[in-house]
Amino acid sequence: MNKQQQSEAYWVNAHDTHLAPAEFYQHKKNVLTNILEKLPPITHALDIGCGNGEFTSLLFSKATTIKGIDISPKLISIANSKYGINDRVSFTCSSIDIIAEPEHYFDMIFCMGLTSCIISDDKFHSLITDIKRLSTQPSYIVMGDSLSKGDDILLDHHDGYVAKYRDENAYLSKIESLDIKLVEERTISVNASENIINKLFLFRS
Repeated sequence: MNKQQQSEAYWVNAHDTHLAPAEFYQHKKNVLTNILEKLPPITHALDIGCGNGEFTSLLFSKATTIKGIDISPKLISIANSKYGINDRVSFTCSSIDIIAEPEHYFDMIFCMGLTSCIISDDKFHSLITDIKRLSTQPSYIVMGDSLSKGDDILLDHHDGYVAKYRDENAYLSKIESLDIKLVEERTISVNASENIINKLFLFRS
């Protein structure tokens, strides 16, 4: 099993999305809410790697229809039980490798904390390409990621969790190479000793 397969196996069997203290996620939601408040109404939103739906739910007051996808059946079940009663949202268990061609394209795409779990650079490129493909022109793209302030960092935890913290400059360069423009960035947390930073990015495609 390679590192990409190990990461996918971990998340397929995940029962929880939280890997940090609750305060980190609350702060992230507060910042994300502030970003969303400044944007115009959204028609169709997509959350790739939606997990238990807690960040997806922030779109309820902003978007007309919302679709969330995640690789974990358990997390999708939690999302449906907590937020699926809203008839404007649907949660589906799906790998990012087989994102179905939608009946419509999206003027908002969320991708919260997903890319650090994508170890393969080819798969990372494919994800960004899919985000571009699934977006209306223009659209907003919101990504939340842990990144390195230097060289890529590979974390391989004893419980099976694997993460790749990509060099921030290379990460942004890859996204912007697809004509996706950075509009705003917010720092959520900094681990100076390990050279890791977590940020929220707002892009315009």
